[in-house]
This record gives sequence, structure tokens and C-alpha cells, in this order.
Amino acid sequence: MHTADEQHTLLASRLADRGLLEKAVEVTVFPGEGREGAPLTWLAVPVGDGRASGCLMVPAPLVLDVVMAMDDGSPGFPSLRLHRLAHPVGADGFHRIQWGKSLSADPETALTRFGYHQAAVTSLLTGGATARPPDCRFPSCARRAQDGVSW
Repeated sequence: MHTADEQHTLLASRLADRGLLEKAVEVTVFPGEGREGAPLTWLAVPVGDGRASGCLMVPAPLVLDVVMAMDDGSPGFPSLRLHRLAHPVGADGFHRIQWGKSLSADPETALTRFGYHQAAVTSLLTGGATARPPDCRFPSCARRAQDGVSW
């Protein structure tokens, strides 16, 4: 996923409450480095009806800007937390920004907390390791983040 439209389409296919996307924060992580020079943009989806937590991997130099955009006083990003990865990926490394309830190491619980409908949960759990949500404690989460995955 590279553009906000692509992220929107992906997340709309997974979220039980698609209305949460209207309140999502666009995060441009690599200006001009996407397909055909388009910026790599991810969406930070707020918590709400059925969605209890979220996670976004962000390049270290952008962390402050992203946190400030998410912490604009709206109730959708409670308990914002920043976690540095023990094994940074890339020149500057990535950091995990997390909000809402703690992430679960159990993939099904994690997907449910992300507010995904049951068909999406089932599809992701049977789709292989690359389709599973990051538990965001290990470097593999940052590798997935470089591919443009937000949860």
C-alpha cells in the first residue's frame, strides 16, 4: 500500500466500522518514494465502535510530526505510546506508535482489537504470516511497515 486511497480501500475492506476512516489521520512517511514518485502514505485509524487499538510504524525523523497530528485533542487516539524498536530497520530506524488498548500477541485478538470484521480476521489468519497483524514487538513489524502496512 502506497497511497492514502490504497490504504483507505484496504482498511475499508477489513474494518467493521468503515466510518472510522473518515477520522483517520494521513501519515506521509516517504515523500516522493512511492510508485511513480507518489508519496508513501499510511492511515492511522482512530479507536471507536468495535476498534480498541491501533498501531503504526513510523520512520524515526517523523515521529514528532505524526504524534502531534494524532494528538490534536480528538478522542480517537487515546493513550498514545511510542516504542523504539530494539533492532531499528533502515538508516534512521522505525518506531511504533500505538494507541488504545495494548496490542495482543495473539493474532486473532489483535485483529479483533483493530476492529476488523470476522471475515477479514479469518482471511488474514489463513493468508500466511505476511498478512497477519504485527505484534509490534519484533523487527519484523518494521519490515512490514516499510511495505506500507498500517493496522
